[in-house]
Amino acid sequence: MTQKYVAEETTVDEALEELGLSREILEQVALAGEAALASCTANDPRIMVGILRWGRMVRALRELLAGSGWVRSELGLLSTVLRGDKKVAIACATGDERTGMSEANPATKYPKGPATAAAIVRNMIQLDMLADLGIDDDAEGDPPDEPTSETATWVLLTSRTESMINVELSLPSEIRADGRVAGWARRLILDPIAIGPTPPTQGPTDDVPDATDVKEVVIDVPRRKA
Repeated sequence: MTQKYVAEETTVDEALEELGLSREILEQVALAGEAALASCTANDPRIMVGILRWGRMVRALRELLAGSGWVRSELGLLSTVLRGDKKVAIACATGDERTGMSEANPATKYPKGPATAAAIVRNMIQLDMLADLGIDDDAEGDPPDEPTSETATWVLLTSRTESMINVELSLPSEIRADGRVAGWARRLILDPIAIGPTPPTQGPTDDVPDATDVKEVVIDVPRRKA
């Protein structure tokens, strides 16, 4: 089944090709996260499960695209892979149960921090330039691993059930007051990936956040009196 852009007459494969991606690459990234999940047991710290799954997806995305001129970027503590012309960046995040459903509006399962919010602001500025994604960036002197004001940051959203992984690559345009990304300018919905059930030894995996970006934590330590 070939699905389409939401509200646009463009196939997913055509849109991915325009971005320099493919359905197969994104499916491999989702399966890398599944493999990381399968490697965990009930003896692993619960926080590790979500972070390891997210981290292995980011790593797979970077490794699979490295040969096509994409580079890793950590600007603002937002871990992405950045296309060579700096027009496109991709982050990974866990989506809610509406991920992959064309008739519903998904949101990220967990709140995001200021780095994601900054990327969404850049997206809002760049929405009118999406037709020109192939134009070379004319900015000079920028480090090769840093996005610019012209970078459109997409999010690879995945949501797991007992029998499948729902996957979509979507362009965020809105972040709610609770910190969850819930507005999308474009959504590329892939076919669900069939998987087996989670081994019972792993314990709960659905309530552990990924680490899409890091929120600043300030701890006030009082000085010891002399």
